[in-house]
Amino acid sequence: MNIIWTLFFWIPLGLVFVVLSLMDPANAKSQLWFAALFLYMLMVHLLWKGRDKPRDSVAMPMAPLAYIGLSLLFGGVFEASLTVDGTGFGGMHPETLSSFALAFGDYTLMALAFLVLVRLLRLDFKQGYFLAAGISLSEGLVFNGVLIRVALSSEWYFLPLLLGFYALAYASFLALPLLVLPYGTLWRNNARPGWVTIPLLWIIGLFVGVLTRLIFALIYAPSVANWLSIQIYAT
Repeated sequence: MNIIWTLFFWIPLGLVFVVLSLMDPANAKSQLWFAALFLYMLMVHLLWKGRDKPRDSVAMPMAPLAYIGLSLLFGGVFEASLTVDGTGFGGMHPETLSSFALAFGDYTLMALAFLVLVRLLRLDFKQGYFLAAGISLSEGLVFNGVLIRVALSSEWYFLPLLLGFYALAYASFLALPLLVLPYGTLWRNNARPGWVTIPLLWIIGLFVGVLTRLIFALIYAPSVANWLSIQIYAT
């Protein structure tokens, strides 16, 4: 029942927003706009195949590295579906190489934090999905505030769709690897805590997302921008 809640409510909610966004001619679209759709469809396919259960409860030394690699790969695919002004790939800078250089640090920090929480709390995919949703709030609530602006606007009724999209987008590179890997191999032990609830995962995700974004904004981004002579544009 839990996985049905994820599959038949949250994922379609995000997909509806994706379709509406693609139909809006005012949105700048990457030439690889369809790349993110591949991640979403892969998620649905693996859920349909029942890949939401741990297929191995024995820890594997290389599993954490495999998770980081998959998360960065999926993050790169998702980033390629974004564009700032339609001329390049990536949502952090108009120039493709600059955008990906900046995005690498952001995705790596989030992946590392997500992996730590999966290992410590023995999270499954469904829990990871809501943790990713919480991390997404660091962008939508704190750093660009789009969720707040929509909530206070005359189009407030789009807020659930936008929230669903943020959850889907972040889950596509943070939680999706848990469907590819036997995520039981990432757990430190099999004694799963019973106090981990969905609201708590949203709160934890928001806190972790804000923390990683602060590290990115205050340390990584300025360092890379100075090293590569990148002009960081305010968004």
